[in-house]
Amino acid sequence: MYQGFEAACRELQHHMITCNSDDNLPVQGNLILQLLEKGIAGIVIYPLTSEPTPHYQVAPLRERGIPIVFCYRGVAGFKAPLVTIPHESIGRQIGKALVAKGHRRVAIFCGCPISSSDEAYQRGLRDVLRPAGADVPDEFIYISETPFPDPVEQEKEVLEKLKSMLASKDPPTAIWCTSGGMDILLHYLLHGLGLNVPEDISILGIAGGDVEGPIARRVTRVTYDDSEVGRRAVELLEEMGSGRRDLADTERVMVPVRLIEGETLAPPKESSMATRHNPTNHRSRNGGSNRPE
Repeated sequence: MYQGFEAACRELQHHMITCNSDDNLPVQGNLILQLLEKGIAGIVIYPLTSEPTPHYQVAPLRERGIPIVFCYRGVAGFKAPLVTIPHESIGRQIGKALVAKGHRRVAIFCGCPISSSDEAYQRGLRDVLRPAGADVPDEFIYISETPFPDPVEQEKEVLEKLKSMLASKDPPTAIWCTSGGMDILLHYLLHGLGLNVPEDISILGIAGGDVEGPIARRVTRVTYDDSEVGRRAVELLEEMGSGRRDLADTERVMVPVRLIEGETLAPPKESSMATRHNPTNHRSRNGGSNRPE
């Protein structure tokens, strides 16, 4: 996103200042006050993921007539353009891919505290799963308790949650990871538990740009162009700064997304539930292989 923002500013010959709140609410408020003191002509804000941004933090910008564009999430009760991705639509895309393969028991792993984005993902996913007789039980949802958890501690936490899910009477046959890197961690942990992906369990992810690494490139995932978010945000600032767009405009600009067919999604192994819903997806136990066709 930063690269797209920088490229668009360079093309328009605008100077730019970047600030990082480290997902801390008081720090975010102080940074906004510092930018006001510097006399900025416009601001793009990627609000906190850990807690809602209060109206009072951004109100002084509007009072001074400074254009504001939000990225990924807005501020409740505050009117300004938003550049984001269609979270519910992404959830539906994932749901359709899972149902098409015969999955009915799905888990979700979130790498940070629950946000409005994660809630929208889950709504879209359940919109597709429930009519197909499937769902995401509450016990099949992992949510980190801190925005930026210690990697070692999070790995232990994820492993315990994973073991708990797999030990249930009807364990999940697929896992959707809604934060970057979680899909790779789960791939590693499942391998350590003696399970193969996707033969024993499928994994899906989401990425805001090109992914690197031999495993990451093979993950079935929804992807979008993160840099386009930054570029479009600068364009909106330019339109407001030149008077072509109202400062209180409420347009939601959606960045296109697409599903990448990787190698980590396959039909679930033969089981009573899988057979009940998809009696033709698997070979007979007497016919040799139990692996999905």
